[in-house]
Amino acid sequence: MSSILNEYGKDFLERLIALPQDKKFTLGLIYVNRQSELFIFFDNIYSTNLHDVFCRYIRNGVDAIVAKGSVSIDINEIYAAIPDADDYSEIECTYVQNALLSIYYLFDYYITKENDLLQQSLDMVLENVDVLSYSVNKSYDEHNVFSHEVKILNNIISKVEFFSGNISDLIESEEKLSPL
Repeated sequence: MSSILNEYGKDFLERLIALPQDKKFTLGLIYVNRQSELFIFFDNIYSTNLHDVFCRYIRNGVDAIVAKGSVSIDINEIYAAIPDADDYSEIECTYVQNALLSIYYLFDYYITKENDLLQQSLDMVLENVDVLSYSVNKSYDEHNVFSHEVKILNNIISKVEFFSGNISDLIESEEKLSPL
């Protein structure tokens, strides 16, 4: 899989590498959490509770940062929560699969400290942006959409760099992606 960030966000990636691990993880939680509305959409259609599961993972990440400790979740549990495409509509299932993979890679990054996994996490969110954009307009301007997302990431990194307040507020204040 090619990296959207390698193509559209080289300057952002340089800034990201310079951050300490906890700030990178915080940025990842903020950006990944933008997908929470996709779980609500999925849950409303299929009567699942994946939004609650997703929120529990985000909360676990916040708790790890606050405690300056390890995550208390087995990342294989996250992977196991990914719904099977055979059981659900392609588009809605894709949203949730990408979102759960993004959090899976984010937690794997936090455990292993491998920056490529963080980039993979952020790229999975961008894959959802791609799917959402395409579902609205099949001839959307990819460059404009991804350049806008890189601006969002740069804004998040600016917030995270010097932030010292309640991390949950920072995470919740970011605009969400929506399938509507």
